[in-house]
Amino acid sequence: MLAARPLEIVESCHERADRPLRRKGDICSEVASRLAAFTIPVYHAKRASLFAEGEPSRGIFILYSGRVKLSTTSAEGKCAILGFTDPGEILGLAGTLSGQPYEARAEALQPTQAGFVERENLVHLMRHHGELALQLAMQLGESYCSAVARGRVMGQTRTASEKLTTFLLDWCKSNFPFHDEAGARLTLTHEEIGQMIGLSRETVTRLLSEFRKKRLIRWAGGDLVLTDRGALQSSLGS
Repeated sequence: MLAARPLEIVESCHERADRPLRRKGDICSEVASRLAAFTIPVYHAKRASLFAEGEPSRGIFILYSGRVKLSTTSAEGKCAILGFTDPGEILGLAGTLSGQPYEARAEALQPTQAGFVERENLVHLMRHHGELALQLAMQLGESYCSAVARGRVMGQTRTASEKLTTFLLDWCKSNFPFHDEAGARLTLTHEEIGQMIGLSRETVTRLLSEFRKKRLIRWAGGDLVLTDRGALQSSLGS
C-alpha cells in the first residue's frame, strides 16, 4: 500500500468552468451542468500524476483535454497498463463511490485539463439527482465490463503472437480510424504495448517486425494499418 500524499494540483483556477463532456455515450447536458457547478478546474503537466495507486480517494477527475494512462503494479513490481482515458471520461469513480483507495495510478501522457469534484459534493448530488446517479452508474458498469473483457483475454492460454494480434485488432477497432476502418493512430511505445498484454518490449518489437514482413500490417506515417485483417483474425481461430 502506497503512503497517502496531498492532492497534487499543478495549477488551479479560482473560477469554476462549465465545460461540455465529450465522450462516447455522452452524459446528458443537465448532468454535466450539475457536476460543473461543483467542479474545480485543474491542470497537470506531462507525466504528472493525477492520483496514485493506494491513495485515499478524495474525488473524481473529469478529463477535458489530453490523455491519461491508468496503470497498476503487480506483486513482482512490474507495471501493468490498465487502459487510457480520453476527454469526457471520468477517472477515480470506483474508489470515490466505494470509499476505497484509488485502484490505479493515473498519469498524464500530455498536458491535461480536468475538473475535480470532491467526494462529498459528488455523493450529495447523486442523492438528490437520480439522473446523475444513473449516468454515473452506467459509466461504472461500462468500466467493469471492459475490465472483465480484458481479464478474459489475458486469462486465456494464448501465445505471444495471439496476444499481440488481439491487441492490434481491438486497438484499430476502438481508436478512431483515420483513412479506413483497418487503420488507426498507434500512440503507444513497444514497452507500453507489452505492459498492456503481458509481453516484454523485445517480444513486441520482434513480432511487429514479423507481422510487417508478412504484410499483415504496415505503417502510414504515424498510422498503423492492418493490411490483412482477415489473416489476423484467422490466426485467432475466429
